[in-house]
Amino acid sequence: MDEAHGLWQEGLSGSEIGRKLGVPQRTVAHWVKGWCGHPRARGLRIEQPPPWPPDLRSYAYLLGLYLGDGHIAAVRGTTYVLRLALDAAYPRIAAEALAAIHRLLPTRNPRVGRARDVKMFRVECNSRWWPDLFPQHGPGRKHERPIVLEPWQRLITETHPHELLRGLIHSDGCRYVANQRDGARTYRYVRYMFSNRSEDILHIFCGHADLLGVRWTRPNFKEVQIARRDSVAVLEQFIGPKR
Repeated sequence: MDEAHGLWQEGLSGSEIGRKLGVPQRTVAHWVKGWCGHPRARGLRIEQPPPWPPDLRSYAYLLGLYLGDGHIAAVRGTTYVLRLALDAAYPRIAAEALAAIHRLLPTRNPRVGRARDVKMFRVECNSRWWPDLFPQHGPGRKHERPIVLEPWQRLITETHPHELLRGLIHSDGCRYVANQRDGARTYRYVRYMFSNRSEDILHIFCGHADLLGVRWTRPNFKEVQIARRDSVAVLEQFIGPKR
């Protein structure tokens, strides 16, 4: 059974796995259905929800990166590529994105490149699973179409809201120090900001901040700010300075 799962992850169809292992295709379908429930499996009539990721924390973090600065494109046949655009000033975030992809899809080979014309890392990985793992994929820009989490995604993100928020901040947010003068004295306060043109993605960010008791404000139509000392302290525990 484990060998069948590995071959399925590598992209073999149910009939190919059956021939390779010498078992009926119906048996392969039963094994694979119990593992991932892929709804569009080639040669396997499986009607189940999308595959549940093997590493839920990594999935929640990667979902945050995708919603912030990622997109999915078809490359050939049933294969897709996930691309993340990450600020080159923070190489550790790019490294963490690579590690999260590897934990999510162990048989894939994610890669990172440096764009010459912009100060950006491009993290990429090919897989046929991306449209099912991230059903928010679709034509057009995210802020021009609805972005709603599926019920199975919410089960993951509401269990691991820290990872989702960390991914969103790492991709489309920032941590900064604000200076405030009071007479002759200057006070320095750490604050967090998340910016996105999609109202739906802003709503996702705020909803998961609420789960952690993080108080936020909306200074304008595309930004969320966390400035209260107690709420900032919560984010400091699992986000902190970008590196």
